[in-house]
Amino acid sequence: EAFDGVPRDTFIKALAAEGVGVGVGAHGAPIYQNPVFQEGRIKHPRNGEPLDYSGVHCPEAERLFATQAMSMRHAMFLGEKEDIDLILDAIRKIRENTDELKG
Repeated sequence: EAFDGVPRDTFIKALAAEGVGVGVGAHGAPIYQNPVFQEGRIKHPRNGEPLDYSGVHCPEAERLFATQAMSMRHAMFLGEKEDIDLILDAIRKIRENTDELKG
């Protein structure tokens, strides 16, 4: 709402144009679709049996991943103050120019 309905992908492209690299998700899909979950590598904490996520379907998580989720590498936040300022300035610039980005 604060960005006047600018689509996530447009927001990400605008950040990139300002020198801020952002991805659409750290794992490429909602976390329960990650192979570590789908291949039974996660074990039940009490009995040690593999947990079966193959039937898990979370439409809201999938919608959010497809339309709103973004990720920044944690290293981006370990730099100098100027590095954080670059991110904040880019976000502020996008917010100030939502009319251009919507159309």
